[in-house]
Amino acid sequence: MCSHGCSLEWDVYGGWRYAFNDDWGMDLGVLYYYYPGSYVAGATNPDTTEVYAAGSWKWVSLKYSYSVNHTFGVPDNAWYLDLTANYPINDQWTLNAHVGRQEYQGSSNGQSSSVLNYTDYKLGVTYAVSGWNIGAFWSDTNANGSVYTLAGKNIGRSTGTVFVQKTF
Repeated sequence: MCSHGCSLEWDVYGGWRYAFNDDWGMDLGVLYYYYPGSYVAGATNPDTTEVYAAGSWKWVSLKYSYSVNHTFGVPDNAWYLDLTANYPINDQWTLNAHVGRQEYQGSSNGQSSSVLNYTDYKLGVTYAVSGWNIGAFWSDTNANGSVYTLAGKNIGRSTGTVFVQKTF
């Protein structure tokens, strides 16, 4: 067992999807984020349960998620709104764009949780070849750096990512 700060996350999810036609669809579901391990006294267990509803039109989706318990160790409920577009340029190249908004509700330790609220952005490209996806994206937030700095690292700062993905 590790104490406070395990680096393992298990995501368990289930839901229901429905396509009205080739262009329009919807998705309803539940996500559970599980962080195994033990935690130091006074730390809030980060395990989080979210319910969500999403709608899609062709290559654009809008998703609303709501945490039904505390949110990733913050003892407040929160919601997240996600607008994503994955525009197919051709059969191999896709342009990816995203903007999201996270808002916490309530207060922690007598202070408003609004200091935790942020908007995040992502812009990237994906190349599909032989069942693999290869891509890169840039992401950023307007998260409060003094709140989102953990172990000396600002986890809300802009960053670039490259990836190779294979789905089975």
